[in-house]
Amino acid sequence: MTVKITKPALNLREELASLRNQGSAYEESKFYLDNLVTNGTFDSDTSGWTVGSNTSVSHSSGNLVIQGNGYVYQWVPTVVGKTYVVEIEVSAVSSSPAGSWELRVGTDYYPPNLHDGVTHFAAGTVSATFTAITTTSVIVLKTHGTTGGTQTVSWDNVSVHEVAPNLVTNGTFDSDLTGWTDNSSGTGSAVYDAGTVKLTSADSGSNVGRVEQLSIATPSMVTISYEVTAITGGQVYVYLDAAVQAQAWTTGTYSVTFSADGTSTLFFRLIGAGTVNIDNVIVTQGNHHAIHSTPYGYEIKDVYIDGDLAREGEAYDYTVHDGYIKPTIEPTATTETCVIGVRK
Repeated sequence: MTVKITKPALNLREELASLRNQGSAYEESKFYLDNLVTNGTFDSDTSGWTVGSNTSVSHSSGNLVIQGNGYVYQWVPTVVGKTYVVEIEVSAVSSSPAGSWELRVGTDYYPPNLHDGVTHFAAGTVSATFTAITTTSVIVLKTHGTTGGTQTVSWDNVSVHEVAPNLVTNGTFDSDLTGWTDNSSGTGSAVYDAGTVKLTSADSGSNVGRVEQLSIATPSMVTISYEVTAITGGQVYVYLDAAVQAQAWTTGTYSVTFSADGTSTLFFRLIGAGTVNIDNVIVTQGNHHAIHSTPYGYEIKDVYIDGDLAREGEAYDYTVHDGYIKPTIEPTATTETCVIGVRK
């Protein structure tokens, strides 16, 4: 996460003064761990975003509006090897003429090599996960329509947060199904397919596609997210041991929370005739993925979330882990977290 130490924090003055008055036994610092996106809420303008060529962009009622066929993009700081979740909200899509849109992520604004978005035709919220391979990554908001046309899409609340370490092996299926086992029945199958796992089923019973991963170390609660990049029929079911939840009928990013303990088996089944492609499987501790990295060499003394002193503990506001804190409530595009750190 980006570390900022220049913002004023009037509500923390008393706490910082107390630390300074305790002498030179240690050094205190304050660190702001914010959404990595600049101006993701578009409160007053579209600053921070670069407009693509031949793109018509305007600002309206706290939204960035793209007309016709175009895109905007923004580079955000990332750490190689760490995983991030990007979330966007599309508040309106023109219906006459019909517009459509997608979210893309990459190491360049074209082609989008970290996340090549699914095309959407209606308003809604979409999230995607990606693992950084460079120290900056680009978020692209892309609208489809006739060049110079009148189709419009209104964007809001864009955020990028780091996510906790993934408990599964090879959740991105970059080159094969290492770590996963095809446990399909009958004529069903689970195969590697262009950076995804493809499940094929012929019915809802004896010919079902299933892929699983054994012996995942699971704490008391986990969140499982995954992306359906293509589906031609049937419904995806997600299992953690005997617990099951029916999920995807269409393309998109899905998330589900399970109670767990010790060691678990995760598997996906496609029930009903059809095929489905699944990518970006992430299993993390707790009821959501988002975390805040903490600066190296500091122990956490206090945490402030949106200006209020937070309480440590699973039942309260945040928990402390090795190298990061995990808030109980998932941060949004506007959440501001400040850590008071004591140098070790």
